[in-house]
Amino acid sequence: MKFITCCLLCLAVITCKAQLLTDFDVPFGEPPTYTQVCESVDGKYFVYGDIDKYGDESVGSLLKVDATGTRVPGFKTVQTDDRISQVIPLASGKILVHGYFRYINGVRCNYLARLNADGSVDESFVLQNNPSVGRLLLQSDGKMVTAIDDSDETRLVRYNADGSIDPSFAFSVPEPTWVDRIYLDRDDHVFVSTGSWIAPSALIKLKANGDVDDSFHYTYNFYGLPIGTIIFQDDGRLVFSATHVELGASTYHLMRLNPDGSKDNTFYTALANGIVLEVFGRQNGNIIFSTGYYLIDDQLAGIAELDKDGHFVRPVASSTLRDVRTINEDSGGNLLLTGRFEKIDGTDISHTAKIKPDNTVDLSFKVPIANINGVPTGNKQMAVQSTGKVLLTANTALLRLHPDGTIDNTFAPALPVSDQYYVGPVAVQDDDKIIVGGSSKLSEPTFVGRLNADGSLDATFQTGTGPQSDGYPGSVTRVIVKSGKIYVAGYFNSFNDNPSPGFAILDMNGKWIGPEKNGLGDSRQVNDMDVQSDGKIILITLAKDAVRLNADGSKDDSFTPAATGFGFRVDAQDRIYMRGWFYSDQGRTALVRLDKNGAVDNSFKTTLVDMSFGQFYFVQPLYDNMIAVGGGFSGFSDTSSPAVMILDDEGSPVAMNNPLDSMLSNTFVATYRDKTLYMFGRFSREHGMKVAAGAKIVFSDTTLGRFVVKAQKDEAAKLTWRNNVKDATGIRIERSTPDDAHFEVIDELAPNVTSYIAKDLQELTPYYFRITGYNDSYSSSFVGHDSTLIAPQPALPATKVTDDSFTANWKAIPLTDSVMLQVSSDNFVTFLPGYEKLILKGTNSATLTGLEVGQQIGYRVKRFRNGKSSDFSEVVTTSIVLAAEENVLSHLQVYPNPTRTQLTVTLPENTRQASASVHSLQGTRMASYALNSGTSQLDVQTLPAGVYILGIAVDGVSKNVKFVKLQ
Repeated sequence: MKFITCCLLCLAVITCKAQLLTDFDVPFGEPPTYTQVCESVDGKYFVYGDIDKYGDESVGSLLKVDATGTRVPGFKTVQTDDRISQVIPLASGKILVHGYFRYINGVRCNYLARLNADGSVDESFVLQNNPSVGRLLLQSDGKMVTAIDDSDETRLVRYNADGSIDPSFAFSVPEPTWVDRIYLDRDDHVFVSTGSWIAPSALIKLKANGDVDDSFHYTYNFYGLPIGTIIFQDDGRLVFSATHVELGASTYHLMRLNPDGSKDNTFYTALANGIVLEVFGRQNGNIIFSTGYYLIDDQLAGIAELDKDGHFVRPVASSTLRDVRTINEDSGGNLLLTGRFEKIDGTDISHTAKIKPDNTVDLSFKVPIANINGVPTGNKQMAVQSTGKVLLTANTALLRLHPDGTIDNTFAPALPVSDQYYVGPVAVQDDDKIIVGGSSKLSEPTFVGRLNADGSLDATFQTGTGPQSDGYPGSVTRVIVKSGKIYVAGYFNSFNDNPSPGFAILDMNGKWIGPEKNGLGDSRQVNDMDVQSDGKIILITLAKDAVRLNADGSKDDSFTPAATGFGFRVDAQDRIYMRGWFYSDQGRTALVRLDKNGAVDNSFKTTLVDMSFGQFYFVQPLYDNMIAVGGGFSGFSDTSSPAVMILDDEGSPVAMNNPLDSMLSNTFVATYRDKTLYMFGRFSREHGMKVAAGAKIVFSDTTLGRFVVKAQKDEAAKLTWRNNVKDATGIRIERSTPDDAHFEVIDELAPNVTSYIAKDLQELTPYYFRITGYNDSYSSSFVGHDSTLIAPQPALPATKVTDDSFTANWKAIPLTDSVMLQVSSDNFVTFLPGYEKLILKGTNSATLTGLEVGQQIGYRVKRFRNGKSSDFSEVVTTSIVLAAEENVLSHLQVYPNPTRTQLTVTLPENTRQASASVHSLQGTRMASYALNSGTSQLDVQTLPAGVYILGIAVDGVSKNVKFVKLQ
């Protein structure tokens, strides 16, 4: 969501917190993890994949280069918000591009697009239904075949050249089988590779209309392992990786099938000592075979050329070349390779190479591409000095950045220069000296030391032999400087020859001061550590055990953590934010807060950081009880996918300027100092139009805080905020639509009000709200937020309850595309089979059968419209009981009906436990009551006039009664 800040006169005494996401342009690029090179129709080349840089220039995901790798002038930037995985040059000069992207050059263009010859988007091409398409096959007549995942099946769809669906072709496989890959032979036949965890995988040949061609029988397969790339040879035989063929086999090799699917035993199965990465068929009929190791058929080669029958011919380019991930061939017989290689026979050839027909490397072809990586490819840590300069570890190096993110070239840290030394944790003392830890295969150095503020070695810091593991250097995972001590955790069992498994405390000169024995027992591997204000130390071991030590190192048995995750941080109140995979009464989550002694703090509830959000790399306490959480947050459709979120003390999101709304955004390390959060990762904004390796949030004093906008029922939005306004006489609310340039005052409130309901809104219309505190002389700065509404779908009480079934109901809302129904018997920790994410269309009820007597079943729904989703409804719970048990309510009486002031409910005298609740016909809970045996009086006089449903639950049996409330 977009956060709007419009500053007026700011009053110094008016205090609250807002965030400004500013550029921190770290000039950092790493080798791309996925690229391909293919020839264009004019003899030049397309380079595509997860590309962000060409040299020092920011570029798009698709480049056009000439025979030397130089960018072709006039080819436009093709910027996507996720990688391009497939490029198909068309004879017309136009280009089909397919991948995981949602936008091209900031314009919505889901997964598949056609470009003009100059790289601009061909707007005349529109794919019918615009689905999430899988790998694309282009047949000789221009028709396109692709796989589409629906809710309960994977189906193949064929499109005409203009993007319309070809109804003459259809094929599908139901869950739990899925389509792994699809292939096209030289006669336009489609082959489908399927997988399943409960049935054998398969290779299926299709006819022109999508029917299965029964003349092809593939029987060499087993559970869960798909086939790789298929080479279709001139005589109709098929060659592919056969890793999956023989159950229990430890070899990796190729196999060949005859045109009818039977195994061709005349094919020589060349063996590989590493997994098969790629198989490619050359124009001359030979086979290129790439593996992750150096031996193919006992020949020294990581990528080899075989003849058409599988016999070894020669290594490709060099016997030491390996990790080749993609292979193509141009019309001149040059091989185009990409992968994770950095040298070929000692020559710097990084990740992209052209191999000439004589099997030598074309040294003139160089493509200097890089990626601002979305996932951590090595150990990275951050710390910040008092000057605002940021220290960043990058595998074997320690860099220092200026506050704007540029590299400080005056900083030359006195660290070993070796690809076997890895810089680990880094911490900054109050005097800006730097504690550095690491790991190495070498015997030197000791892997924890101190540098002066300028990077020179501080010789006064003496750790002796430092951390060791059975006489060998140990590694350090975390360092904390606090209260005049240095805390060191890692993988070691002694420190300077003192017994100290996994953890040590040093004085400020590096001298080990204990503890000689600690509460870790035999464990010598600590992954994470933090220190509470009383000096107690919390540790998480490699085995995911959380323990707390007293200040003297003894185990604190009073600490019994309710949850242990992958990592944690302690805030200023000694509360513990634990990140991991957790299950609770509230369902699945990735973040819990524990009190200082390890009990769950139920006042902190967030639905944002749940199990579906993706990777979660850090939690960082901030000031004023706020926290930052970061990682790779999975987006849905147009919703925000921030790389970092700020949460308040209750777990609610705090509005942020310029959110990172692309699904490429990813933060995997951060550090905080002086109201500034510095982050390193991949930050993609404006739908991928701007990608950077760094960002920072500057916290400033402004107006009202923690402004949250949530869609409500009946086309309304609830606005909430924290009221920190001093000397204000009122609060003003303004609204603008459909942009943020036409604000008008919609209401003025008393200064102590902290919420507001904005009504008469329309779904899918962007509304921008902002609030300000004011008095007769001043107005404070604005705090703003936007909300594109999609109202929740109210769930209604269950009906037609029997001893093995019931009907779930929800309100029908016009213009709803579909509804997701979830059903659970354990508060949504798990789901009833088939009801994890059941999508229903055109109905407002569903009947569940096959249930068991005694089950307590809960259900909830959310609705979708134009690709947007609402929040889940409130949960409706019902009990499955024997028909005879319903007699407990057979004498239920509810009167008078209609009523003006109260309802009388009469129950049997032996009733043990009973309750009642009132819902509107739209599903909104209006009131709840506890009932007694015999007669109970329910006060309903505050209800507006209308028709309501009274739900009564008695001893696990429920019944609904409709009543009328008069004015």
